[in-house]
This record gives sequence, C-alpha cells and structure tokens, in this order.
Amino acid sequence: MKTIFKLLLLAVVFTSCDDVEPTVFNGMNESNDTFLSFSRGTYNLQVERDLTGEVVVTVNASTVSSVDRTYTLEVIPGDSEFSADPATYSVPATVTIPAGSYQGTFTISGTDGGLVDAERKNFTIRLTGLNGEYIDDDTITVNVFEVCSLFDDFSGNYTITMPSLSLTGTPLIANGVYNLQEGESVFERIITVTSPYADYGLPATEFVLSLACGKTSFSNLPYDTGLACQEGGPYLVIDNTTLANAGTYDPEDDSTFTVKVIENSSSACNGSPVTTTIQFTKVE
Repeated sequence: MKTIFKLLLLAVVFTSCDDVEPTVFNGMNESNDTFLSFSRGTYNLQVERDLTGEVVVTVNASTVSSVDRTYTLEVIPGDSEFSADPATYSVPATVTIPAGSYQGTFTISGTDGGLVDAERKNFTIRLTGLNGEYIDDDTITVNVFEVCSLFDDFSGNYTITMPSLSLTGTPLIANGVYNLQEGESVFERIITVTSPYADYGLPATEFVLSLACGKTSFSNLPYDTGLACQEGGPYLVIDNTTLANAGTYDPEDDSTFTVKVIENSSSACNGSPVTTTIQFTKVE
C-alpha cells in the first residue's frame, strides 16, 4: 500500500509565460504614488544557432505622466559557471515609459558567435534612476541559451505519462491528454495543467516547454508548489535536470519526446530528490 503524506498547502507562486498587466490606481491622478514593476521576474533570450535572437521586456507603471519617464538599466553579470558571456547579449542603457502610457519596453539582443549552447546561462538587469517612484523588485533574470530549427510541428494533442511521486502518491502532471500550443517563440510550447499533484488542490499552472537543439526542459522552473509537511517548509520544489541528463526530442519527428525534471529538489518532508521522466506521445 502506498504511503501518502499529508502536505499543507501554504502558498503557491509560479510565473507563467504571460506578462503581468500593470495594476492601475486612478492612474490619471498625479497626486497618486507611482509603483513600477517588471512584467515578469525571468525572461528567456533564445539565440538561434549561428544566428541571433531577441526578447522584449516590459516595465509597468501604476500611473501615467504628461512627460516621458526614462530609467537606467544596469547589467549585472553572473559570477558562476552559469554566467552568460557578455559577448552574447546586448542590453540598452535605458528604458522609457512614454507620456500618457502605463508601459515601456526594451529589447535584449543575443548573438551566437559560437559562444552559446543549450546550457542555460544567465545575467541580471536592475532598474535604477527612479525619481520618487516605488518598486518591490528592481531586478530580472535573463536566461541565454541556444535553439535550433524545428522541422516538425510539436503542437496539438499529446498523451502525457509519468510515474507518481512516492512523497505525494500522485504524479506532478496527471496522466492524460494535453494540448500543446506555441508560446512566445517557435521554440516554446505551453502546457496547461489543471492542478499539479491533483490530490492537493493546487491552482492551474502553465509549464513552458523549451525545445533547444535536441534537449528539452521547462523553461519557467523552478516551481515552488507551496506544499510542505509543516508550516515554514521546506516546500516541495520542482526543478530542471542538468543539460547532460535532460530529456530529448528529434527536430524532424514530433511523434514522441521526453522531458526530465527533478521532483522534490528541496528534499521536503525528509524525502530525497527524484529525477522523473515525462513521456509525450502525439495523439494521431
């Protein structure tokens, strides 16, 4: 008989692929405080092999202004083996929210130059130069990685199968048929899961499938489920495997592929991390 741990659902924070719209507080009233925010905490700069790539970043404001508002963008290189090479990306010096607008955008450009591969490398951007505005989180993380041309569709209905996690007694994604839709780029697919670990009442969650030169991953991991055996955690977290141990796909055949994740990467409830293979099979 399987053992089912009684987990406590405390909080769930998981970033989807969609940008967050600005919260507006009677934005035309100039007496209101202005709150700034990035639309997401993490962006993916996908660079096509031997070519280039770009990603657009959105900055939200809770009010409008009669004049342009310009802020400085500070690039903070990483300091680990997963730091992106500065020669592979270019960030503008500033971002402007135009007069009369609640949003401003800037574009990050990427160049392969033989320096990018499917291993995710990252750097940080900080928003500075505020003039009395407020911001809760002034940084974003940008992941830089290589992608390659696809010669099949990789969308439509797929049967997903994966084993249950012994810690929960239920799989992360319930076995069944799911629809894969193209994401922000031709190298991403979106999977909507009604309730991860279905026995525990988690809300609907989008997993962003990345197809990167024969390797697969969910590009918006880690996923902190907010599930724990006791108040204060540690919480059950899902993360990607290393590139060497990642799932695989054939760019010329979308009939089947795999994704691998590390379940319980945080060793919650005294359980050990588990590498799990998720099998995708196209429904013909």
